[in-house]
Amino acid sequence: MGKIEGKKPLAHVPKITACVMNACVTVGEGSVLEYCRLREDVSIGSGCIVSGCSLPQRATVPPGTILHTVSVDVAPDSRAYVTVAFGFNDDMKLAAPRQKAPSVVTLLGTLLQNLLTNADLVFRGVEGDSVSLWRARLFPARPTMEESADATCGWVRRAAVCAKRGLQLSLPDEGVALYSMADILRCKNVSAMIDFRNLLAAEIKRTRSNADFLRL
Repeated sequence: MGKIEGKKPLAHVPKITACVMNACVTVGEGSVLEYCRLREDVSIGSGCIVSGCSLPQRATVPPGTILHTVSVDVAPDSRAYVTVAFGFNDDMKLAAPRQKAPSVVTLLGTLLQNLLTNADLVFRGVEGDSVSLWRARLFPARPTMEESADATCGWVRRAAVCAKRGLQLSLPDEGVALYSMADILRCKNVSAMIDFRNLLAAEIKRTRSNADFLRL
């Protein structure tokens, strides 16, 4: 079973919908979780939105993070998973000229030019002279939901450390395909996401049935 941090007013109590939570899961105040699987020792900070994710053991989500996993078609008969992460104050649609965008667009509350050594590469292959965070190619695809969430959570943790220390991260080299929100919408696999929700629902129902049996 998971636990909710502290005794807070109702408005600050986390809202958890259709989630499977293993032992020692911690959820910070005001966070919203829906359709997630959380393995042992997962820690969700306060004020987060986590949706459609399968978080591995000891995964951590910093406060104020929006985290979402989407299934994408990477080939006609092949799917993968992309987990995106943003900060609450990031403006997804704020547009700027391509050359100026790194000095205008923020990710996780930090300007792209301050966060990334190669910030100009997030818009490689993106058409048009005006770009935004919505079209920034930042997140890799992984074979499984847990691998995807683990990779993005690790990147977010490193980004937080670098921001505090005035350091920068680098995007993967050009051999790694990176996805933007715009890309994900074009190639998302809705049936795979519905399958995951159905699996969660079946597990929740089975757990409740077992609990009812034990109370007899």
